[in-house]
Amino acid sequence: MRDIAVTQSRRSRKNKEMAIGRRALFGGVKSILYIAAWAFLLYVLQPFITAAAWWKGHQMMMENALSLSVINTIFTVMEYIVCFGMVTLFAMLSWSEWNHWRLSRPVQSSLFVRLQK
Repeated sequence: MRDIAVTQSRRSRKNKEMAIGRRALFGGVKSILYIAAWAFLLYVLQPFITAAAWWKGHQMMMENALSLSVINTIFTVMEYIVCFGMVTLFAMLSWSEWNHWRLSRPVQSSLFVRLQK
C-alpha cells in the first residue's frame, strides 16, 4: 500500500492562521486589560498607601526624635554637608579659574582669524 499525503485546503489553512492571529490578539488585549485594572487599583488605593506611609513615618519619628544618638547623628550629618559644600565650592572656583585662564588668552589659530572676518 502506498501512503497518500494528506494536504490541507487553502480554506482550512486560512482559518487556522486566522484562529492563531485571533488568539494572539485577544491575549494582547487581555494583557492590556490586566495592566489597566492593576493601574486603576493602585490609582484608587494610592491615598490609603500614602496615609499609611505617613503614619508609619510619624511613629518612627516619635520613637527616635528624642534620642541623644539621633541628635549626635544629625550634627554629624550637618558637618558632612558643610564639608561637602566647601569641597564643591573649591572645585567650582578652581574650574572657573581654569576656564578663565584657558579662554582669556588670544587664539592663534589661522582658521579662527579667518572666521572672525
